[in-house]
Amino acid sequence: MKKCISISLLLLLMVMPRILTATNRVDKIDFEGNKNVSKKQLYGVIKYNKKRIYNFENLTKFKEEILQYYKNNGYFDVGIKYELTKKNGKNIIIFKIDEGEVYKIKEITVEGNTVVKDNKIINLISIKKNSAANINKIKSGELNVGKYYSNIGYLYANVFTKINVIGKASIGLKIIIDEGPKVYIKSIELKNVGKINKNTILREIRVKKGEPCSYGKLIESQSKVFGTGLFSDVHFSIEGIQEKNDSVSVIFYLVPAKTHWIFAGLSYETPDIMALTGEWGFNNLFNLNNWIKFNGKIAYSYHSGYLYHMKADYLNPYFIFRELSFKISADYYNENYYDYIEKTRYLEISLGKQWLNNNFISINVNIQNSAYDSIINGLKKPLIVSYTNSAFIDINRDYTDNFIFPKTGYRYYLKLQYSGGILHGSNNFYKGYLSFSIVKSLKNTIFSVKTQFGIIVPFANTDASNISFDQMYKLGGAYNMRGYNENSLGITDIYNNYGGLNLTCSNFEVTSPSFRNFSISTFFDIGRLNNNIKLLIPFEDYKTDAGIGLRYITPIGPVRLDWAYPFDGSSKWGKIYLAIGTIY
Repeated sequence: MKKCISISLLLLLMVMPRILTATNRVDKIDFEGNKNVSKKQLYGVIKYNKKRIYNFENLTKFKEEILQYYKNNGYFDVGIKYELTKKNGKNIIIFKIDEGEVYKIKEITVEGNTVVKDNKIINLISIKKNSAANINKIKSGELNVGKYYSNIGYLYANVFTKINVIGKASIGLKIIIDEGPKVYIKSIELKNVGKINKNTILREIRVKKGEPCSYGKLIESQSKVFGTGLFSDVHFSIEGIQEKNDSVSVIFYLVPAKTHWIFAGLSYETPDIMALTGEWGFNNLFNLNNWIKFNGKIAYSYHSGYLYHMKADYLNPYFIFRELSFKISADYYNENYYDYIEKTRYLEISLGKQWLNNNFISINVNIQNSAYDSIINGLKKPLIVSYTNSAFIDINRDYTDNFIFPKTGYRYYLKLQYSGGILHGSNNFYKGYLSFSIVKSLKNTIFSVKTQFGIIVPFANTDASNISFDQMYKLGGAYNMRGYNENSLGITDIYNNYGGLNLTCSNFEVTSPSFRNFSISTFFDIGRLNNNIKLLIPFEDYKTDAGIGLRYITPIGPVRLDWAYPFDGSSKWGKIYLAIGTIY
């Protein structure tokens, strides 16, 4: 008998929590009276998930979150209550909302400011008259004003706002400033410089002794010093700020990095190419942060032959005066295949201004010598040697959130080139190129579009038939038309090289949210390359392909494995490419 009672009690204890849970469980949440805020927004406020189990204990928290949301958006008279209804044995909670009127800002006043004008402060607050009294925007505006003061040396400035009801659904916003004293820099110290020349670091620092202590300039200085590549970590402290002194010391703490590097790698390239690549570099030549770099590649194909490519670069980031860089690049390329030989020598000198995030503008002069020799169908083609002397302007602007793997923003690159003419050489032409990319992220899905335009206009004794192949645009491969072989589209020359004078190409790509650094992309490519200049181009002139790809995110960019099928049927099974970096 005792045994039976014990078993019964045990079963009751096991069942009771489930009975209580079922009694207190919230099966559904709904809203009534929300005229100006959608149900979707309110579900987002309480982070409601239909798959989760909620109970009555959550309701008070939900009510407070909804109430705070309304008040933050100017509904100061909002009233909220909730009721329980039952339907088909399920508990349904209905939040009944009396929104009231939204309060609007009818007047904005500023007091306590002597250094910054009223209009400037009101602009920094970023709130206009007759706009809804959004508390979050007001708080954000306070931070903007405080940041502005700290950037002009008023590190101790305090910014407050007061809201006063001045009529029906109307408020007045008062901005109160306590500016405090202006703070000056009495000294700048560098800690743990190592063997680096101090002047190399000091020229990157945007503040000086005796100047106002601008917090914004200190952040910029930190970024500039780190950007030299000489240090693995850079941070700073302001001594005297805790005591609210009007004269402070700025100390930069540095962790020196290795100033030279070397690496080599062996890779396989489709269809049958083994390649050995290597690089050596040093970024503190003459102890002045001058860069020098050598890299090379040797590749061998069993069916085709071999090629090697060598390049050397020298960069002085401070040529004559700050922010103007001087660069020299030398390049030698030798493609020695069984039926085709190409040799190219290249020297370029450039002056440019570099910003952060790969933004730059440069003026360049280069000379290039190319030679082609070939045997096609047993017939030896004549040796062609060309000389191209050019001057061009490069402009690159990047407004994306991440240079290596952007998820939002846009970037563009423009190149305008003049070759031959007064510079002499075999080729005489004008050349223009524009690339524009836009990236947008929506719920962690990335949408991207890249469009390229290029045109070459020959002049003097040069025409479309005798511009050398090395100066033409190329199309086809892993970074543009993925359904086609590398550089396989366009007009052919006597050596069966493909190229053209007029380029148009667009790439559309959708990338899924990543899971453990993996993601999937679908894409569509469209482009054409020929020698015709037309305002209206028939669609038949364009090549198109579509495909799917696998992405793996790494610190140096995504590794892409793409398969694409050309719609003209030129490839029965499509093309597969393995590449590093985004196409946009």
